[in-house]
Amino acid sequence: MQRSHHRGAVAGQRRKTTGFLIIVLILMVAHSPGFRFLVTLPSHVRLNDGETMPVPGLLPLVGVYTDGGFLQVEKVRTMAAGTGDAGGLEIRSTGTGHSTLEFRLLGILPVRRVAVDVVAPLRVMPGGQSIGVMAREKGVTVVGLPVVVGPDGQRYSPARDAGIETGDVILSIDGEPIQSEEQVSLLVRKAGAEGRPCEIVLRRGGRELTVKVTPVLDATGTNYMIGIYIRGATAGVGTLSFWDPVTGVFTALGHIITDSDTNRVVDVAEGYILPAVISAVEPGRRGQPGGKIGTFSFADPPLGKIERNTQFGIVGRLSHPVRNGIADEPVNLGMAVEVRPGPAQMLTVINGQTVQSFSIEIERVVPQAQPGDKGLVLRVTDPVLLEKTGGIIQGMSGSPILQDGRLVGVVTHVMINDPTRGYGIYAEWMAANAGLLGNEAENTTLERIMAA
Repeated sequence: MQRSHHRGAVAGQRRKTTGFLIIVLILMVAHSPGFRFLVTLPSHVRLNDGETMPVPGLLPLVGVYTDGGFLQVEKVRTMAAGTGDAGGLEIRSTGTGHSTLEFRLLGILPVRRVAVDVVAPLRVMPGGQSIGVMAREKGVTVVGLPVVVGPDGQRYSPARDAGIETGDVILSIDGEPIQSEEQVSLLVRKAGAEGRPCEIVLRRGGRELTVKVTPVLDATGTNYMIGIYIRGATAGVGTLSFWDPVTGVFTALGHIITDSDTNRVVDVAEGYILPAVISAVEPGRRGQPGGKIGTFSFADPPLGKIERNTQFGIVGRLSHPVRNGIADEPVNLGMAVEVRPGPAQMLTVINGQTVQSFSIEIERVVPQAQPGDKGLVLRVTDPVLLEKTGGIIQGMSGSPILQDGRLVGVVTHVMINDPTRGYGIYAEWMAANAGLLGNEAENTTLERIMAA
């Protein structure tokens, strides 16, 4: 009985020890960079033929296996600086085609399968040029609701009383589609002179509303008004990101255009990009992002036409080739899984129209299961740029990022509390969004955004 009891106690202790080791193993895996990598790794990725995909610190707990297609697994002693890992793997492509990776815990338990399309590199022309962006909306936007003072001295608010709000877009008046501010004034005056209300169709968010507004005479007794401030076009300065030398398709900015007064997404009916000149810069400081001061003329011949306003920037087609003067030959577009922490270059303009290359550091590469505009954490290291601008400033959005001769990303945001640092988007997401990789990124079109 004593021996049986002793054997039972030993067995129980072994089970406890085994359970403890399993818990420790799970915790080690869960808190490792490799686990975080696996959790955020998309189920489907692209890899350029001849390039490698780094896999951080998974060994010896997790092994990577291929289906014998166009990939091979190679062990490396050290990963790139900034990963925080002492070892890992690299997945190397050996030809174009479709393959599968399987990650297995202890080489036995499958934990993740990833489809990999090995593709021929897309060759793009880097941008960096400052551009004027002029976009006319579908309709006109209400940006204010002033009071109308009548001939009797009374104060009226016809639009506000009818339920019109700042940020509404006027699509039509009395059945006539609206294309300009002048058209609104003419139709309001006509209805007032005829002594009847205007029937106005509005878009608010993803809905259309119809309201009736009765114009009133202003203090002069000669002009009918409904009490609205409106704007039909949006203009600003940004940066051209890259373009396809085969089709002329371009993409710029890296983020969606919104109305500066209402913060509403601009539904572009017609738009153009024009050459811009940077006359000065306001350096960024902690809490103050700074910005480029640029000018452009509507009389200048446009560089291209805007076709879409998307979550990852504007997309359109150039009217003629444009060169930046320092990277005038096509370069490979790097896929998201190929980008590594480390030195890189940013192309942008800080004076006149001259594109310059400035050194930056990609501090962090964030694996993204879904496309987003903050996949890269950046830090400006170039002493000239730091002296002139303090780091990343407004107007640099869209500036292309080159690493190892490939275009890998685009600047999107500055960190307000530290202008030397900012965020970037993977160039792959912008290329897919522009239709340059055969299909557009999901959930990025204006229609999907406005329907949300």
